[in-house]
Amino acid sequence: MKAAIILFADTDRPEGMGRMANALTTAREFKEAGDAVAGACVYCSRAYGVKDQIEAADVPLLDDFRGHPSLRSLVADGHQIITF
Repeated sequence: MKAAIILFADTDRPEGMGRMANALTTAREFKEAGDAVAGACVYCSRAYGVKDQIEAADVPLLDDFRGHPSLRSLVADGHQIITF
């Protein structure tokens, strides 16, 4: 199974933290089931000041389309897009 988990959340409100927890839990579930978890957006990781932490965690940084992951490529490759 292939999925792309997209998180649209801020960390300064409880609602955003809930979205983040659900997105990370879903990513973990896919990974534990043996499915691939591709990486993180290089543009957003820089914008939110977490690029170094993502690299330290050995998470690949994706920049297929103008610094962001290409959602079109993920869909074309058969990924289900899940948003939080």
